Amino acid sequence: MRGPSRTDLWNRLLFHINRDILHRPDCFDYDDTVFATDTCKQANAFPTMIPNWDHTPRSGIKGSVMTGVSPNKFQKTVKKMVDVE
Repeated sequence: MRGPSRTDLWNRLLFHINRDILHRPDCFDYDDTVFATDTCKQANAFPTMIPNWDHTPRSGIKGSVMTGVSPNKFQKTVKKMVDVE
C-alpha cells in the first residue's frame, strides 16, 4: 500500500504547509491509495489489506491518516486482493 505521490511541487508544498505551519498530520484519501496487487503474485510477498489507517497516536503531526474509508470501499479492496491469488 502506498499513499499518493508527493512528487508534484504543489502537493509537496501543501504537505509541508499542513505539517510544519498548521501542525496537521498528512491526510490522504482511500481512493488515492495504491494497493499493489501485482506484487502480491510474487512468492515472497504477503498481501495486506488495511481497513483504515491513523498513525497520529504514535507519530503526532508527522503521522498519516487515511480518509474517505467506508465498508463498501474496503469490501471492494478485499475482493480485488482475493482475486489476485
